[in-house]
Amino acid sequence: MSVTAAAPAERLAGVISPFAMEAEHIEALRTQVLAPWMAAHKRNACLRLWSMSCATGAEALSLAMAVVEALPDWQRLDIRILATDVDAGLVALAQRGLFDEAQLAGLSGPLQARWFKPRSRHGTSGLCKVQPELTALIRYAVLDPQAKLPFSGPIDAIFCRNSMAYWEPGLQQRMLASFAALQPRRGLVCFGANERHLLPDAGYRRLGRGLFQRVETP
Repeated sequence: MSVTAAAPAERLAGVISPFAMEAEHIEALRTQVLAPWMAAHKRNACLRLWSMSCATGAEALSLAMAVVEALPDWQRLDIRILATDVDAGLVALAQRGLFDEAQLAGLSGPLQARWFKPRSRHGTSGLCKVQPELTALIRYAVLDPQAKLPFSGPIDAIFCRNSMAYWEPGLQQRMLASFAALQPRRGLVCFGANERHLLPDAGYRRLGRGLFQRVETP
């Protein structure tokens, strides 16, 4: 079932350099979500992030790298990144975790060296494989946004960059209305360049370009 009238080439437009996320969005994740969560951390606390249109997995991996950098004891904490896409083929590619040099161009040399190792097996020469320690933070799944969401939150940060722009207006509004129910106070929503005309529920304040934060409601 299709949720967009966009051509496949438009849907995959960001895959050429998939790790080139907006620095403002990563900084907001660090300062508005990760730092406050760590400051208030309790042993049974959990952190949940959602890459809503994960494509080949680069966005979810970028979020995972930001988590590792910000939280030194990340391996002992209850952290999960949900990476979903309506396209089962893209989810399968994300689960493989293989990237070529052009796709990794948005990452610094040290990050490439730490998290991606060259593969020389038949059919994968010239590709790099993401390290399992990083993918352990991520759960990939096929998700049809027209169906009822299979989770109830809380979701500390939602990244829906350059996905909702291709949806029908009615579906956009239904998904936007669901964000507030999914997010705790201070929860973050990040839109892409093509979606900055969208506004979440009134229970959010604007932080920057395509950035909104959940606020307390009366």
